[in-house]
Amino acid sequence: MKSVWVRYIIEVLLPHPEGLSRQDVIDRVTSKRRAAGYSLPKDVMRTVQSAFNGHHQGSSEFRRRGRKPEDAFFYPVGGKWSGVWAVDANRAKAWLERNSN
Repeated sequence: MKSVWVRYIIEVLLPHPEGLSRQDVIDRVTSKRRAAGYSLPKDVMRTVQSAFNGHHQGSSEFRRRGRKPEDAFFYPVGGKWSGVWAVDANRAKAWLERNSN
């Protein structure tokens, strides 16, 4: 299920190589989910943040899950706590190819 959220974040961030604010990402992911006719979890922010952290090399969640370096494609622009997220397009596209249904 988390891979769906990862896919949404990638789709939102790919057109924005300079990144987007965390809140913009959450809002756009929420809109995509609603437009697709799906319900939202009680805590959308936590769900989106967890998906981001699972693919951000600097997060403890990334390390705890034992992710491979090629799975680190989200990053904060300007460092941790910047509030701006971006995606490494090449790694994200490779992940999408590996995880296409």
